[in-house]
Amino acid sequence: MITIYDVAKRCESSVCLLEYVKDLEKNDSRARGKQVLVALTELGIQPAIQECHWPRITNIVVDFSPQPGEEQLLFSAHYDVVEGSPGANDNASGVAVLLGLCHELRKARVPVRIVFFDREEAWLRTPALRLGLLGSLCYAYKTDLRNLVAVYNLEFCGSGGFLAIWPIRLKPRRAIFLRSGKLRKLLRD
Repeated sequence: MITIYDVAKRCESSVCLLEYVKDLEKNDSRARGKQVLVALTELGIQPAIQECHWPRITNIVVDFSPQPGEEQLLFSAHYDVVEGSPGANDNASGVAVLLGLCHELRKARVPVRIVFFDREEAWLRTPALRLGLLGSLCYAYKTDLRNLVAVYNLEFCGSGGFLAIWPIRLKPRRAIFLRSGKLRKLLRD
């Protein structure tokens, strides 16, 4: 197993994190979570574990903030994968970027919190229902979010030499309704 510490020792740029992505992509979600914990421990970081017992969710939280109650930036990515998928882009690439950020910030005291979410991929899929995003929902429910000034969620970070940013709309349901075609009348405002 390649560890993030081995990669960081050999590499001076985040481009070398590709080796780590390739190692992560071979694991199921539970093993990926354990590997993230090992990587953080090797960096000298002791993360907090946030658990929900049903459905079983294990979020991994790293807080670099020097003082409680201080305004913070939140960086996040999910470490789980769609069953049967290698998960390199979705989302070992986002996890690798967060581990690289942890490597850079490990000796700093900056108002940054990093969360590795579990159970974000839809694990229940039926024609009428798709259930996912459980790790972030658990985090939002169990955490005081008043001090967050921005959230940067990393997804598909390994798709080339560019950065794509999707806007957050004030009415996020609009996109879902437009796809369904049945509720277009409601959207004409």
